[in-house]
Amino acid sequence: MYLGMRVTLILTSVSRGNPNFGHYLCYIRSSLQTWHEFNDNQVMEVSEEFALSQKAYILFYVRETSPWFPTLMEDQKH
Repeated sequence: MYLGMRVTLILTSVSRGNPNFGHYLCYIRSSLQTWHEFNDNQVMEVSEEFALSQKAYILFYVRETSPWFPTLMEDQKH
């Protein structure tokens, strides 16, 4: 990563279980203030504090200068 590059966390991937058997779910930032938990066919809104407190093993970031889905959705509301 370049020094000075600003990024925003948009998704975390979490594994529940052990190396031989586990279950995967993810937490996605769906707007600037909203996070959702995706667990198989169940989706529910969760607090940012809860989403960021999970023991994630993969983190996905986007550059702050890049267009990304939540920003595009916010723009459409205005």
